[in-house]
Amino acid sequence: MKKNSIHRLLKTLLDNLTRNDDSNLFQFIFRHDETVNPELKEVANYKLLCLPGVQDVLITQAL
Repeated sequence: MKKNSIHRLLKTLLDNLTRNDDSNLFQFIFRHDETVNPELKEVANYKLLCLPGVQDVLITQAL
């Protein structure tokens, strides 16, 4: 696979994982966990993962 193809694949994956949509299971779990225990490291990590700049750095480091 070329880097451009991998970049698009990773971007699509991260977009789907962090999509702010009720049908997104990850978003549903995040909202629940944030309500129950907002101090969880998983909550903080997911919030960071939702940031486009963080996603860009992760993609760049993966390539």
